[in-house]
Amino acid sequence: MNLLKMNNPYFFEDLEQGVTFEFPQVCITQNMRDKHIVLYGEDWSKGNLDYILKEGIVPSHLIISLIAGQGGASEWMKVILAKSYRCSFFEPIRVGDIIRTLSRIVEKRIHGDLSKNYGYVSVEQNILNQNDNIVYRRDIEYLVERRKIKE
Repeated sequence: MNLLKMNNPYFFEDLEQGVTFEFPQVCITQNMRDKHIVLYGEDWSKGNLDYILKEGIVPSHLIISLIAGQGGASEWMKVILAKSYRCSFFEPIRVGDIIRTLSRIVEKRIHGDLSKNYGYVSVEQNILNQNDNIVYRRDIEYLVERRKIKE
């Protein structure tokens, strides 16, 4: 796997297909779950809630928010906008799980109008748990800033 370090935000021109970024691992805590519920409520129907709470399953939006926050806080790319995304959960993520995110550049395309200051970067993001099982996947397309051309 071709891993890039997250030293500085990468411009469109710095990115190559197949390169992967690894974000720091995070332990999902009960406190994280509780704070999320206060802000956004439960994802689950009341009929399933007892089971969900007993199992310590966290709401999907907590994980989506966490991954978006990691990407934004790390400034791994000079992202202008997250254009679109699709996501899938493969296993529940529970309180106590330790997750890590791998983000791989799948494709990059220059904007057809070269006067635009961005290009399109498609990224596959996989969240793995402490057992290295992929528990969540997001395919996302970003608009990433191009380097300014010196005149």
